[in-house]
Amino acid sequence: MRCLYLLVLVFLFQACSTAQFPPAGDLTGHSYDPELAQKCEQYYIRGSWQFVHSITFKMANGHGATVIGVTVLGKKSIKTALMGVEGFVLFEAELDAEKNFTVIRALPPFDNSDFASGLMRDVKAIFVSVSEEKPVTAQLDDGVILCRSLNAEQMSDFILQLDGSSRIHIYDADGNRIKTIMADGHTLIDGVRIPKQIQLGTYGLQAYTLKLELISAQRIN
Repeated sequence: MRCLYLLVLVFLFQACSTAQFPPAGDLTGHSYDPELAQKCEQYYIRGSWQFVHSITFKMANGHGATVIGVTVLGKKSIKTALMGVEGFVLFEAELDAEKNFTVIRALPPFDNSDFASGLMRDVKAIFVSVSEEKPVTAQLDDGVILCRSLNAEQMSDFILQLDGSSRIHIYDADGNRIKTIMADGHTLIDGVRIPKQIQLGTYGLQAYTLKLELISAQRIN
């Protein structure tokens, strides 16, 4: 239980988890290429799905914990729940299309609104594209595909490697990299490529990582 309390403290301080990094490349002169954009968009899963992952949280000081995470991607909302290995629900929340989140269930140490909003931001970063606008796209000299999306709050560089793995670097409005998401290994479910392993990392003194191992994925109506 002590590790779970430390985990919550990490989310409370995640606003300080930034580091100055340059963007992945200068895209001056590049514009939207639908073929390249389609390859990037294959990472983001469309439609309604339910995912079950084993989630390992690890903090910069080495402390961590493992829980079971259930994520439901709906047409207008994202729902997530954290459960202990015995199946007891520790936390459940929903994020709607207007970015409002509702905490449905939160047991100590998860009964904090900052933890809830931080967790939902991470879930959204993993599963939802930063912007619905057309990204700037480029194929770099080494063959890597880069798609850059912007909104009023942040910029996202999606990088598709030659081996099919992907990296997403997310920057805040000041150019600080705040998150990196790596997806490796895929499996086909209903004709959709689903990542087997996803790792999200933040930066700074309060840095932490989330490692997601896919247990199941199911398309829902």
